Amino acid sequence: MKPRDVATPFVLLLLAALTIVYAYFFDGDAASEGSRSDGASDVFPNFRVDEVTRVELVHGGETLLLGKDDLDRWELLSPTRARANSAAVDVLLREIDLATRVRAVRQSDAVGLDKPRVVGSVTVGKTNMVGHGAEYRFALGGDSPRPEGAAYFRLEGHGTFVVNRSLKVQLLRGADAYRDRTLAPMAASDVARIEVQSPGAPRVVLDEANPEFRIAATGLRASRSAVDRLVSAITEARVESFTQARRTTDPGTTTVTLIPREPKRDSVVLQIGGPCPDRPDGIFVERWGPDPMAGCMPASWLSAVETPATGLSDASVFFARSDEIEELRLETLGAPQRTVDIARRDRTWREREPADHELTADESASASELVAALASSTAIDVQPAAKGEPFSPRIRATVVRTGGGQTEIVDLSGLRADGTMRARRLDDGAWLTLALETARRFEPHAVVLRGLSAWHEPLRASSIVGIDDRCGSQAQRLERVEGGWSMRSPPGMQAGSTLVEGLLEELARAKAESWVAEHDDGTFGLGGPRACTVGLSVEHGNSSIRQTSLMFGADAPQGVYARCGDDPAVFVMGRPLRDAFSVPLLDASALHIDPDIAMSIRATRRGERVVYDRVHDRFVARGLGPAGDAAPNLDGEPFERAVAALRPVAASHFGAPSSNEGFDTPTLEIDVTPRHDAGPRGEIHIAFGGKARYRDIDSYFTRTPTVDATFVVPAGQVDAVLELLRAIPNPSRLGERDSELPR
Repeated sequence: MKPRDVATPFVLLLLAALTIVYAYFFDGDAASEGSRSDGASDVFPNFRVDEVTRVELVHGGETLLLGKDDLDRWELLSPTRARANSAAVDVLLREIDLATRVRAVRQSDAVGLDKPRVVGSVTVGKTNMVGHGAEYRFALGGDSPRPEGAAYFRLEGHGTFVVNRSLKVQLLRGADAYRDRTLAPMAASDVARIEVQSPGAPRVVLDEANPEFRIAATGLRASRSAVDRLVSAITEARVESFTQARRTTDPGTTTVTLIPREPKRDSVVLQIGGPCPDRPDGIFVERWGPDPMAGCMPASWLSAVETPATGLSDASVFFARSDEIEELRLETLGAPQRTVDIARRDRTWREREPADHELTADESASASELVAALASSTAIDVQPAAKGEPFSPRIRATVVRTGGGQTEIVDLSGLRADGTMRARRLDDGAWLTLALETARRFEPHAVVLRGLSAWHEPLRASSIVGIDDRCGSQAQRLERVEGGWSMRSPPGMQAGSTLVEGLLEELARAKAESWVAEHDDGTFGLGGPRACTVGLSVEHGNSSIRQTSLMFGADAPQGVYARCGDDPAVFVMGRPLRDAFSVPLLDASALHIDPDIAMSIRATRRGERVVYDRVHDRFVARGLGPAGDAAPNLDGEPFERAVAALRPVAASHFGAPSSNEGFDTPTLEIDVTPRHDAGPRGEIHIAFGGKARYRDIDSYFTRTPTVDATFVVPAGQVDAVLELLRAIPNPSRLGERDSELPR
């Protein structure tokens, strides 16, 4: 072996030894920082979160003691005895488990450990023969200058070092951070009785009757949604801050009691009312049992609890929601015998009566709609069983719920003189008053399972050659001519071909929202003065023409009653199609301004006029100053865009304007002088009258002399033009003669 081969290891060992000595005596911090780069060192070695049984933290005059009960749940044992917030305890233990040493320090260099901010201990594992598990004892000192927020820390038997800010913050948290803030430590499903006593109000008592609740005073079923809101408001409430208990009963406070299903469990009693000492806008609440506590809640929380007894009566015909209904049966209880019976099959339905077969997807959609409508049906009035009032049921509705297969039965009487029906829930004996629109959905008509296409025989929009529209105030007759549409009546009008084609496409695709009855019994408004009919001439076969129609009747929930052609069945469809045929089907192009063909555009607002002249390829605004001098030219591009955007949404009516449409003093008038090369066009004049609400759209009435009808334009489009005109510095003031604009 060569000497240099032996010398090299000795030299390396000597250098390593010198480095260790230097680091220990002269650069301890640097050495520990270097070791951190090689691998993190746990603050608490061999720590197991799931085996911790006890935590003690002493800071200031407070001793925080956490321990586990016989059911392995965390309890706050000091400074008060209460349920612990298990989530907060988990955060503390996870922080202890994941905490790492930033660097080791000499005990003499650690600030604040002579008077620690926190002294604590954590017990891990089961107790041994002498009664103790593994215990970590530690102290938290003052802040370390680096890293920011870190602190000095001593773990008994393991030395002194610096720990990160996150562990420091957790150890400094007070006892309130680990207290369970839940006001009512009870799951909603565990509640058997609810009692609410509010000042000056009757006592409300609700008894659980699996799965619903009953109002003790009347025996009526309580509203499912109201009970859910009430129970959720109580069981999900968390106090915002803790305060001193008062242990007194104030007649001006509200008392809430939750009695559990399990007899061995304690009831939850809450006393609510009075100001909070630390929150003027809060309300004081105290839990008398179990585990007494007191705290502050937002004052608005009380309103969710003080639900009056009258508001708890269930107006729903059925308790089950639509997705909980497995079977539905509607049947007459006398002659003629009619029955509709369906059962759920995964995502579709099976019809069992009047025929036994699987429903198609389209028919299943109708079945689902029927079930949803009945499940959401509500009564006008709910009362306990009326003594002595005669009741002759004519229809019975039965639903079977999912799960345990519980059955609900409701009987309905015939139509009363006031247009309502009486119904009786058999489970609680409640008497319900149903509106006609609600009650008629319980009629067992086989047609209710028909597919949702409105047309029994398919209809193509392109095959329609004539329209006889009798839905508006004035009848309209249109004929297809050379690919477009001509308005034959009223004469002299130009049909809006694009508008008509779009309506016919919608008409051909029309869907029923729901099917209601096999025929019109006279209560659907299909033959009265409110009915409107759209007659259609349809090319059929060898150029023959057949006649069909769509008739609209009275308004219905979620639409309007209707029927098609010779099919007597009544259905509900959306209102937009009826509304579209109730107005003039006119061409609105005469009210559209195309700036490209304009030489000048004059806008008049409240006796002031601004003229926009074309200068080469753009518009500029001019006006007259107070001394008659020309106002500065303004860029007309924004005005040009705003004017081009003015487009009517519909024609309101034929004929002269009514006195309330505001054309005596128009809001805005626009006159257009066309360019010489724009073709045979004359001056265009458009007037915008008063503002109105048209089919849920803020609009302005609009007219032009060339069309004897009033149109409506969205208010936002007109207001955009008006806003630009207000910004013109010196508009012209019009004289008496200047305001005489051509019509």
